[in-house]
Amino acid sequence: MEVAALLVPMLLLFVIALTKAIPIIGGDVRIALLAAAVASALFAQLTPLEMVTATIDGIDRLAWVIMLSLVGSIYAEAQVRIGAMETTLSSFRSIFGNSSKGLLVSVFLTLILAGSLLGDAIAAATVIGLLVVPALSQLKLKPEQIGMIILIGASLGSIMPPISQGVFLSASLVGIEPTNVLNVAYITVGIGSLFAIVESFRFVKGKKLPEHLRTKETLGSIIVKRWHTMIPLVTLAIIVILNTGFSYNIFELPLIAPMIAWIQEVPIIQGLAFPVVLAIVVALFVSFLFSSVRSNGGDVVKTGLTKVSKTVQIQLCAGVMSVCSMHQERLMR
Repeated sequence: MEVAALLVPMLLLFVIALTKAIPIIGGDVRIALLAAAVASALFAQLTPLEMVTATIDGIDRLAWVIMLSLVGSIYAEAQVRIGAMETTLSSFRSIFGNSSKGLLVSVFLTLILAGSLLGDAIAAATVIGLLVVPALSQLKLKPEQIGMIILIGASLGSIMPPISQGVFLSASLVGIEPTNVLNVAYITVGIGSLFAIVESFRFVKGKKLPEHLRTKETLGSIIVKRWHTMIPLVTLAIIVILNTGFSYNIFELPLIAPMIAWIQEVPIIQGLAFPVVLAIVVALFVSFLFSSVRSNGGDVVKTGLTKVSKTVQIQLCAGVMSVCSMHQERLMR
């Protein structure tokens, strides 16, 4: 019975998630997670009240990851309106020169930076993809090659600290402190990014960059004209670097700490008190100082939440599935 109680929820999870041929629910990760959670609860003979408690506890455990997705997506949309990513791409292109390989390096670094600071591969691929697809297409790269570059770059960026949702979610699920994992991720993801960039060079072997794709602006001129678009991004970077590199948390200042301590006592909402989430909140407030964001504030929030809605739904379902943990604990007694 104990073996069945452990295997059935997992089988339900994988069968529903991986079998798209199942009518209506096939391939839906959300349904798969919920089905596994319900099965675990039934095997464990949980009462309705225990199920509700387990659900709240599970969501609370992932609260900071959920808040990271919500706040990060709104922040990402704000950066699109400001033009921060376009400035980043132009800056990298001016640094790495007017060559086909230089263009690929610039694209990869922009995707990785976008994925890192936006925290989501889909958001990074969407934002940067719109900027780079035309140029890569004119290099006569195959659609599959362009797709690979955007997919790998955005995916690597999404697990590159500081906003790495993958690292945070994994650390939360196994119950370990994410800071040490983040420090290692800088190295491992950095090495992976280097390999991806070098591997992509074969796509442009022997290809010259067309004249009309060559950038004529210097880094200095780009910074002079568009420095203001980088203010929220730099704000976020400074806060994160101070915390991770110098162990200085600005949210522990006397005027701020009491409010943060109060937020930490509220279930689920306490996810907002995580340092990286707070850093994004500050950067988001700075973003609203720009008229392009402030005048369209409602649309920025709505668009940001829409883009991340499915991700958050999956995270919520994963929280509900935490009843599996309670079920397994009962079996071990």
